Amino acid sequence: IRTPTTEFIDAVRRKACSAAVELLGRFRELAARGPLMAIGQGDMSIGLTIETALGIKRNCSRKPDYKGIEIKAKRWALGRPKDRYTLFACVPDWILGPCKSSAEILSKYGYPSGAVFKLYCTISATKPNSQGLQFRVDSSIGRLVEYAWRSSPKKQDVAVWELGRLHRYFGDKHRETFWVHAAPIRTRGAMAFRLAEIIHTRGPSYPQFDQFLEDGVVTMDHLIKRTGTRVVEKGPLFKVAPSRLGELFVGAPEKYRLA
Repeated sequence: IRTPTTEFIDAVRRKACSAAVELLGRFRELAARGPLMAIGQGDMSIGLTIETALGIKRNCSRKPDYKGIEIKAKRWALGRPKDRYTLFACVPDWILGPCKSSAEILSKYGYPSGAVFKLYCTISATKPNSQGLQFRVDSSIGRLVEYAWRSSPKKQDVAVWELGRLHRYFGDKHRETFWVHAAPIRTRGAMAFRLAEIIHTRGPSYPQFDQFLEDGVVTMDHLIKRTGTRVVEKGPLFKVAPSRLGELFVGAPEKYRLA
């Protein structure tokens, strides 16, 4: 039965499908031209290179990159990316937790590294890390809690995230995503990237996200450092193991070969 509501839903679906087809076409055109000369260096180079080739401005917000589609690029070598995928960044709810800033977390649990005082570590719900930090998921009150084993004879909470807020960040960023794999190569004496494949996901599953937090499949990285008196926080980054990425979404992901 056709109604204004069903017609609106169909129109939204057609628009979303059209954007995906358009973006896939642009990637196929780029791949056909050959390797993309790298822009910049380090881990950010692949993303910057692809965004520049597509004519997309650098996006540091939670909004998707291209007409409702998020683009996540990763170096792809020997058939499969080994590093975890970054899902999104989200600081704790400072009002809810004992620590009221990244600087306070760094002060309590960081360590010296040359001239820098830093806290670069991964937090999981399955076991404490070398700083004694671990997660627990408290589904009864809808919260993710980071706590420390070594602060006192008893476990001590460090920071708190509301699960509903993590769901919003996840959903806003990855309602539809192209996970782009590109192989780094040397050409004409310089670094370049050959576009290899795309994994296309849609429909984040929030119950699965919560389960993956409990199982240690979704983890979080602290990236805090202090140089002099200046504290910089590049996270916290919530990440997932590459082999489990597709399970975070409703329906099987689609894979497109580019090379």
